[in-house]
Parts: sequence; C-alpha cells; structure tokens
Amino acid sequence: MGVLFEYFRAADRGAALVLLGPDGDPPSAPTATTADALRAEGIDSTVMLGQLVALVREVPWDSDLVRVDLVWPESEPDAADAGDLAEDSPWNSGVTVEELDDGLRDDLAAVPDAELPALAGRWARIERTDELTDDADPEVLAALLAQLVGLARRAREDGDHLYSWCSVEV
Repeated sequence: MGVLFEYFRAADRGAALVLLGPDGDPPSAPTATTADALRAEGIDSTVMLGQLVALVREVPWDSDLVRVDLVWPESEPDAADAGDLAEDSPWNSGVTVEELDDGLRDDLAAVPDAELPALAGRWARIERTDELTDDADPEVLAALLAQLVGLARRAREDGDHLYSWCSVEV
C-alpha cells in the first residue's frame, strides 16, 4: 500500500475540483495538461510539508501548523457511521483533496532562491514518519523544494490557493 501526494493551484475549491475530474467522481490526480501541479511522493501536508513550513517560519513543528480544509469528499462521516459506509461512499475511494492555508503559500513563495539549498539540507535531516528513506538526498529535496516554491509563487501572483491531492493505493 502506498500514499500518493500531488500539489496544485487553483482559483477556488470549485475550480480545483473541475481540474481533477467529472462532478461526483473521485478526483483524479492533476496532470500537467490540466493543472499547474507537481508530484511530491511521501510529502504529506501535515508532517513533511508541516516540518518544512516550521523550518521556513523558524518555529517548532506542531501537527496543527499547516491548516487545511477538506474539499473532497465534502464532509467527514460521523465516527459512528464510519464502519457502515455505503459501497459507493466517496470515503471508500481512497482520495482526498485539501485546500492549504494561504499563509503556507505566502511563506513558501517568500523563500529566496539563494536559501533553497540550505533549507533543503535542513529538511533532509528531519525525523520522518512516512516512507521516505532516512538519508533523503538533499539535492533531490532541493529540486522538489524549488518546484514547491515556484508553485507557491505562481499561486500568490495569480491570487490562487494551493491544494493537496492524496490517494491511498492498495
């Protein structure tokens, strides 16, 4: 089982969902032809991206540091109903889409290019709870970081928001 993450930008939630697929269907991954997007395998919005934001803001990481709003599925099932989901429930699709807070977008957009290699080096040394290797290559993370910063800059310039698409593959 693996978890895929992609980050993309859109003007609003409605536009984000239109980019991702037909109304009512589980949103598919954004593609270069449909969205300004990037694949970031293993970089979840709470832990990995959250720790990056903590480094940028120079604050301790906390699981609530990155604020997200669920976009798809539209509402979470009640805990009592979670075990009795209908077969066609969107929660059984394994796909979620979250809107990331604009503060994260603005903080990433403001990182100077000259600081990216050092920031990537610090990011490569964080404690991980996902499937990334313990010795993540700072150069690989620097390239990903440059893409994330570029995406954030384009989103800020156009007044767009950042979104995270996540799919659990079984």
